[in-house]
Formats: sequence, C-alpha cells, structure tokens
Amino acid sequence: MMSKTTVASLSTRPRAHSDALHHRTPIVIGFLVTDIDFASAFVYMAAITTVGVLSYVFLVGKVERVEE
Repeated sequence: MMSKTTVASLSTRPRAHSDALHHRTPIVIGFLVTDIDFASAFVYMAAITTVGVLSYVFLVGKVERVEE
C-alpha cells in the first residue's frame, strides 16, 4: 500500500494540468466568440467534455472500493 505522501505527489501533476486548462478555457473562448456567434465556443466546450468523458472511460476504468 502506498503512503499518503506518495499518493499526494502522484496526484499533483494531473491536478496542475487540470488547473492550467481551467485558466486557459476562458481565454480560448474569448478568442473564439465573435460579436454574436457562440457556436465555436460551444464546439470547443463539447470537445473538452468529450475528451474528459473518454479519459474517464478508457483511462480510469471501473472504480471500485479498496478494502483495507
């Protein structure tokens, strides 16, 4: 079993990437949105959501409770 510090250090990199994506999203949407048309922003958010769902399905897989 891994120690709590090992688990925390392993979770830092993906969280940093996730935080960076959260900071970039409003900037990207600001560049994509024209005067009235939000369609490109919706397509961008749909793509981000699709990548997130596929990552969860294929990378995480089945989530089960760990018995101690």
